[in-house]
Amino acid sequence: MSDKLSISGEDDDWQVFGKTPPNGNEVLFRSRAGNPAVHAVAVENQMARVRCVLAPDQVAANGMPKSTKDVDDFEDSLLGALQAANAEVYLIAVVTGEGNRDLFFAALDLDDLRSAIKASTSADTIKLQFAPVGEKEAFIRGLSLSPEQTRAAIEQGRVHQVPSPSAGRSFGKLFRR
Repeated sequence: MSDKLSISGEDDDWQVFGKTPPNGNEVLFRSRAGNPAVHAVAVENQMARVRCVLAPDQVAANGMPKSTKDVDDFEDSLLGALQAANAEVYLIAVVTGEGNRDLFFAALDLDDLRSAIKASTSADTIKLQFAPVGEKEAFIRGLSLSPEQTRAAIEQGRVHQVPSPSAGRSFGKLFRR
């Protein structure tokens, strides 16, 4: 599928941003869907969402996890299983909010992702759901900021320089990657 992309996107540029739906709480995005190579892979192949539904007692009033440990551990376990299998499955975005963490993947074969899910460890505090994604073009656009949205954020002083993941893993410590 791609010799340039890694499964986890460890060395890629990621956008980290929040969106607040009408009458809702802020939802946090960690996405590399705006990367042209990632976008192309996602459009040309199958996409799926793996949803980690948090137990009600694990969700804060704002819809965010009280602790991200269990969903972080599952995400790490899933990515590890995909890497061990050398699967052609690529994490393209992670969305956290509304009591869930959604992991979005592009894959040559979704069975590789299903196998990795079965090989992963998950905690009793989360329930897993799997769903293929249709209408990929529009969906991918929703997982990233448009150039106009990025410019507006810069003008409003809401963009901050974050070290790359390979530079001391600061980014990873802040956003679990």
